[in-house]
Amino acid sequence: KKMEDLNLIVKAKKSIAMTYFETGEYDASIDKLEEVLGDLSKPGLEKKQVNILKAEIWSSMSRVYHKKDDLASAKNFSKLALQAYKAFLGEKHPTTLRHVSNLAVLLLEEAEGLPKSKSKAIIDAAKFEMEDALESFVGLDDLWTYRLDVAALKTNLGFVAVWQGKPKKARKLVRQVKEIEIPVTHPLVWRIASLEERVQKLEKSK
Repeated sequence: KKMEDLNLIVKAKKSIAMTYFETGEYDASIDKLEEVLGDLSKPGLEKKQVNILKAEIWSSMSRVYHKKDDLASAKNFSKLALQAYKAFLGEKHPTTLRHVSNLAVLLLEEAEGLPKSKSKAIIDAAKFEMEDALESFVGLDDLWTYRLDVAALKTNLGFVAVWQGKPKKARKLVRQVKEIEIPVTHPLVWRIASLEERVQKLEKSK
């Protein structure tokens, strides 16, 4: 009963926080999410369920900080969420794999702002994690359910191929992604268009 009540409180407050997020009131959103973390830190609560709820809140905080252009905070909260999901859901759970992809996007953004000598190690590590996650999603043998996850990972790997100066590999990934059915309003549509633009530029420069 205690956990059921807490679940309802967390969902309601998270919903308010994400309404603030959608309307651009990022500080109010963060305040509300921090309030939820306070609720989840009370003693005597069931550990696994609480930590999964905390991971959801950390993931939401990562999104808000990303929108605020605070990449360092976004990355830290994304790492906290991923660690919790790995510990309490397992490394191959779809939610965990999805968060591997989310963190990799932040790492790629961070690497883009660094000199090539410093960014290579970050990009190589992100690429390895994404390829592993992609293989795991394919291994779940339900590509329709996880098609957007597969599309997101292939898009991100396309950006890696562009960074590595490999237009053929990037173009192949674009073709594969465009075969996947994606809702027209999904944020991935914009990201794929952006990737295609980058690939075209790279092809012209070669």
